[in-house]
Amino acid sequence: MPKRILIVLLVSSLVGGLAWYFSGKKAAPSVLEDPNFYHTAQGAHYRINELRAVLSDAVARDELHVIHDNMYYLEGLLDAFWKKLGTEEQARLGGLKARMKKVSGELDGFAGRGYKKATVTSLEKMFELMDELDKTYGAVAGTPTLVK
Repeated sequence: MPKRILIVLLVSSLVGGLAWYFSGKKAAPSVLEDPNFYHTAQGAHYRINELRAVLSDAVARDELHVIHDNMYYLEGLLDAFWKKLGTEEQARLGGLKARMKKVSGELDGFAGRGYKKATVTSLEKMFELMDELDKTYGAVAGTPTLVK
């Protein structure tokens, strides 16, 4: 009887140990799951594109305060994106950054004051500038399909 209990305990321990060992092996994380990705120019560009969906939804729900709140974040992302670029890319995208910052300032003011028509017009300008950034800088792999 004690031998049987010992054998059952040994076999169950072996099976449990093997199950634990093999369940710990996971697939390699994707680029978007890597936290270091967001500290690159591509990561900042990805986050800028993610904001497009947030801003679109905010307009659809008539929540202008969400747009107002996200403009400071967008300007910070633009600055982070700019700092991660090389000098050659900065020269190529310099005018675009200035225009995007100007439109984000307009959006901040219009949305903060509750001017929906002006906010929608400025948001369309921002989306056009984001499209231009995608064309000039290049689309990021894994960029979500964005709502316009």
